[in-house]
Amino acid sequence: RQEQLKAYVGDGTPTAAPPPPVLEILEDISRTGLSCYPWQLVRVALVAQLDATIDESIAAHGDGAGEETENRRNIIRNGLAVFAHAPFTLQRLCEIALRQPGSSYSGTQKLLNAVEKLTRVSTMEPTLSKEQYEEQLSQLVAAEAELRDEPMEVDTDGGDANNDAGDIACVDETMEDAEAPMSP
Repeated sequence: RQEQLKAYVGDGTPTAAPPPPVLEILEDISRTGLSCYPWQLVRVALVAQLDATIDESIAAHGDGAGEETENRRNIIRNGLAVFAHAPFTLQRLCEIALRQPGSSYSGTQKLLNAVEKLTRVSTMEPTLSKEQYEEQLSQLVAAEAELRDEPMEVDTDGGDANNDAGDIACVDETMEDAEAPMSP
């Protein structure tokens, strides 16, 4: 999936909302809070999906179109661009980016307030290696299974057999420091 993410990001300025394979990466992050993909790539996909969500919110609520919203989008983009690694709020950012318009926020300005607040943090989470990702995912699956009182099954490819997370193509050791061009 990392190759699909890299292909989507391209030169750092995708012109369309993320395709399904890239959305699956954001969905995995929103479910687990874990990422084994380079932040520079995830950031570009996240910004594109946030833009799509904001556009959908404007259409659904009939508010937020104009210069002020564009300025706030730029604040969000710039707020995410300053991080060398993913902000610790990445899971919540992905959750919001993937929400249907109107499902949580009564207007576009409230949506923008929430996203802006999540970019004004200073703590970062480093990109996990494949081994770290698999270990933390196994711990998460075990904790969830214990809460549900179910036997734990973990797929050998790092996915959770209980929730069908599937294969994860994590960062290999040579990709951890790879940089994608930054887009504003």
